[in-house]
Parts: sequence; C-alpha cells; structure tokens
Amino acid sequence: MEFNDRLRSLVDLAVSSDALKDASAVARAREALRTNAVPYTVAFEACAALRESNIKRDAYVRQALLMSPTKVHFMVNRAERALTAEEERERDEHRAFMDKLKRDLEEKEYNVMTRDVHANRGRSSDEDGKFSVDARAYGFAVHVLSLMFALVCAGYAVGTAIEQRYGGSWARGMCAALGASLALCVETGLFILRDARV
Repeated sequence: MEFNDRLRSLVDLAVSSDALKDASAVARAREALRTNAVPYTVAFEACAALRESNIKRDAYVRQALLMSPTKVHFMVNRAERALTAEEERERDEHRAFMDKLKRDLEEKEYNVMTRDVHANRGRSSDEDGKFSVDARAYGFAVHVLSLMFALVCAGYAVGTAIEQRYGGSWARGMCAALGASLALCVETGLFILRDARV
C-alpha cells in the first residue's frame, strides 16, 4: 500500500526509536521508507512494536489509513496441493450431504406447490370418492322424482279442470303423462348442462 504522512511517520518512529528489535524487520522498514510504498507486514510490525514498547499506544495501521486515505493493493498468492485421503473422504461426504439436502428441498418445494392437487386427488379417489359420487347420484334421483311428481300433479289438476269444462275422462291421464314427460325432458337438459360444465 502507498505511504501517507501518518503511516510514514509511524514507520519512521519505529526505526528511529529502536522499537523494532529484529534486524530484518528494521531493514525492511528502512527499505520501505526509501520508496513510496510499504508492505502490510512492515506496517503492522512497526505499529505493533510501537505499542509493545509503549512509545505510541495508539499506533494502528487502520487508524493511519482512515486519517489519511491512501491506495491499498492486495496481493494474493495462490498455491495448489493434492488432497489427502481424509480430505477427499470429507469432501465426498460433504458433496453427498449437499446433494441429499438439495433433493429434500426440491421435493419439499414440489409438495408445497402440488399440495392442493394431491389433497383433492386423495379425497376423490380414496375416502370421499365413493361418498361424493353416491351423494350426487342420489341427489339427482330425488330431484328427478320431485320434479316429476310436481308436474304430474300439475298435469292431473289441469286435466281435471279440462274434464269438468269439456267432459270426457281422458284429460287427467293425458295431462299427467305430459307432465311426467316434461319433467324428464327438463332433467335430461339439466344433466347435459351439468356434464358439459364439469
């Protein structure tokens, strides 16, 4: 990182006050003072030496950077090595665990998305299916019989009125049969409409 006034003064103080005890650390600090950049290790060693020797208790690299902003360049050394047998086993176990966790999460999300479909399918096919079908059939039969009874009664009443007005004994039976036929036609139409809507 580049030197600023605060950081340069701290490194200079660490060198001039003999706070740095290690000869190699002193050499690195003097080399940094001759340039406009200082490595991290030199700056941290200088500040730590000033604090340990009680020369400057507030000597911190972070404070020096905050008081006078400067450019910081990070250098990362990457090294590769072969995994040991234990590390490979742990890696494989971790991958297997993560795969299982992923499958469990996907299955849970799928079950949440299809919860309503599965619930309706289970009710219609297992426990509630037969009851719902029978209930609809019985309800339709009761509806047909009640409508037929009502229209037969209405036809019989109309036929009675016709016989009283015009005479004859054919009107009651004929109107009752017409009422039953009309009820069957109405129920057939309702049944077709219901199936078409479903």
